[in-house]
Amino acid sequence: MQTDETLRQILGDYCEKLPDQLASLYDLYNTRKYSSIHPKDIARNLHVELHRMKGAAHCMGYRKFGRELSRMDTKISKSLRLHTRGIQETLDELEFRIARLDLMLSDITPDKSRLIMNNLVEDWNQQELLEEGRDEEWLDVLRDQRIVLADDDPFIQKILSTYLMDIGVKRVMAVSSGLEVINAASDFRPDIIITDWKMKPVSGLELLQCIRNGGTDLAEDTIVVFFTSSRDGRSRMEIECNGADKHLTKPVSPRVVKFALIDILKRRAGVAVEQDARSEVEATS
Repeated sequence: MQTDETLRQILGDYCEKLPDQLASLYDLYNTRKYSSIHPKDIARNLHVELHRMKGAAHCMGYRKFGRELSRMDTKISKSLRLHTRGIQETLDELEFRIARLDLMLSDITPDKSRLIMNNLVEDWNQQELLEEGRDEEWLDVLRDQRIVLADDDPFIQKILSTYLMDIGVKRVMAVSSGLEVINAASDFRPDIIITDWKMKPVSGLELLQCIRNGGTDLAEDTIVVFFTSSRDGRSRMEIECNGADKHLTKPVSPRVVKFALIDILKRRAGVAVEQDARSEVEATS
């Protein structure tokens, strides 16, 4: 398998381009100093970018960096409920924290990713040998599925695409929002959608609701799996109540993705699924 080599290439590309992303984030923040854009609009834009960046950091296996971005994102998100003065005060506090992110770059290298340090890919290859022949029939079913990945971060798209193609899934499409999923529905006709939560102009939750309510060209029972950095129980309950098939928390190993999808296919076919070590906890321990 080439997953480990490809993963290192993706991580290397992420690490190389991260300083530019931080510079763009700081430029976005600095628009408050030389433009007439309302502070709330600046806060909204920062929230979108911080959310994307924290999801990518977690998915790439940089927990400490992801947590710092997450704290900043939470703070700016809460400020959106305040009056203008409260938003301005929050933006003032964020300036130092954004600048401080540069100090964390030395710890963000491919070898320091939890995906590498926890040997997720090596464990995947070893486990594949141990489980050879297990669920082979359902693996063939999975390989025949059309799968759309919806995430606004290109690095997350690359990692998930690599996992799926290494499993043997041939028909994989990556898009950046729920709207692009809807637009691609009639041509690509996905059987499975793996989606992030917060995207513009159509979020993952809005996409799920549209599908389940018959508001798209997709079948109302299309499999929808959420792949997010959120560990909030209330958020998970919300997507489950709206009909999501599964919630996976970034990061996950290839094995978790594989068996999560196989288990969904089994349940849809009325086949009992064993609850064993094949859980998302495996990848985040």
